[in-house]
Amino acid sequence: MHKRKCKKINNIVATDGFHFSGSGLVNDIFKDAGYIVPENIRADELFSSSANFSWPKALNGDYDFSTRAKLFARLIKRVITRIPINIVQKTPFYRRYLVMTGRGDKLHQSSSVNRSLWSYVVSIRMLFHKGAYDEATFTDWLYLKYRWQINAGTDLLLDNGIPRNAEIAKWFFNFHGSMGIIVYRNPRVQYQQISQVYQSTGKVTPNYHDFLLELKSQYSSMNWLLDSGFNIIFVSFDQILNDEEYLNALQRYFQKKEIIAEIRYDFSRSFKNNQNLVQLSEKMIVSKNCMELEKQISDFHKTFLNHFAEKLLR
Repeated sequence: MHKRKCKKINNIVATDGFHFSGSGLVNDIFKDAGYIVPENIRADELFSSSANFSWPKALNGDYDFSTRAKLFARLIKRVITRIPINIVQKTPFYRRYLVMTGRGDKLHQSSSVNRSLWSYVVSIRMLFHKGAYDEATFTDWLYLKYRWQINAGTDLLLDNGIPRNAEIAKWFFNFHGSMGIIVYRNPRVQYQQISQVYQSTGKVTPNYHDFLLELKSQYSSMNWLLDSGFNIIFVSFDQILNDEEYLNALQRYFQKKEIIAEIRYDFSRSFKNNQNLVQLSEKMIVSKNCMELEKQISDFHKTFLNHFAEKLLR
């Protein structure tokens, strides 16, 4: 498909979370350690999507002539409309707009927004790939999609980049230095984070019960990764900030895997922001149904913690 002319990836780390569970903090830790964290470019292709080229759909043989033609037209339209939007979003006026709407603070924000025209061009190319959609093609696609980032640095972090398809996940974790990090959080504190962001942007905050149901569903959908054998760990946002022993254990694991030599990130601002949310969460009055859901979520957290402890011993 493509003769690679860029550098070889040294480490590739993919992070994920559960809607404001704090994966952005892990992204910032790795960025501080020298990793390239691509901004404005999502890894949509790793998931089932009708709005972009999709590896799961390609493996399922979903791209007949009609489907390719429709998606090609959609991607061309996206590129054409994206050009003026990208220009506007680089102006001081747009940055001022973000501040006025409560989105000027970039603390631990997700980098997964898709403004990259190159990403769409690569997707168009993949639509008309004539060979098999196999592991070799997947490797060439990843190097092509992130060629500019890899040329800037060979340690790469992909936000929201852990594949859900078992075959694609196998290909991804066959890369040298590959690791997946999934971040979870105290649900009440997480809910306060959502409420704070939604209020600042004019969105309607879901009720706490619905949030817990959705969170439980997300945990269940990720559960298979615990026994997958892939190099994936589940880490606690709360313990990273509040438990020095836990943070040291995490650092030792990264050192053992030769992912990061040392965590030097300054957590002071993160800790202060989280403490404000903790104080709000302590004032919450919840129903018995919510308490039962919280207990189920707590059981998931115990499983995640045990899984991490087992990883440390290997």
